[in-house]
Amino acid sequence: MATPVLDRASNEKVRPQFANDERPATNDQEETMSFLDSFLDYFKSLKSPEHRLAWAVAIAADALQIAAFPLFVEGGISPADSLLDLIVAFVLIRLLGWHWAFLPTLAAELIPGADLFPTWTAAVWFVTRQQVKANSTSRSKDPEILPPGPAPEPHR
Repeated sequence: MATPVLDRASNEKVRPQFANDERPATNDQEETMSFLDSFLDYFKSLKSPEHRLAWAVAIAADALQIAAFPLFVEGGISPADSLLDLIVAFVLIRLLGWHWAFLPTLAAELIPGADLFPTWTAAVWFVTRQQVKANSTSRSKDPEILPPGPAPEPHR
């Protein structure tokens, strides 16, 4: 929000005007947009429907645990919290296969108050990031097969 400025002629406070009343973007807004753009680019790079479904399950579980905090406030004692975590762990293991990142995530979910951090989303990000990187490096290591004939021009 722009701070008012005193008009010297009338001694009244005047709000500075921007073109079409648009204010310049702050660094926080630019960083947020940059983060969202990079996340969307990453999400678009997920070709497998299992990866996308795993992301949806993890985000939904973390959102439910954060939004319905009073139901899950007891931490490891809460049966609803434990049941949700076991279901999410089972679904994610079925979608992505077993990965060691799920074990500390399940343990962290038993700590009271740890549900306020999106642990399932972080675990899915870690697992899918490794799988996407492995797929992209395996493709780049394949040799280029050239047709018979004269040598092509070098790539620059």
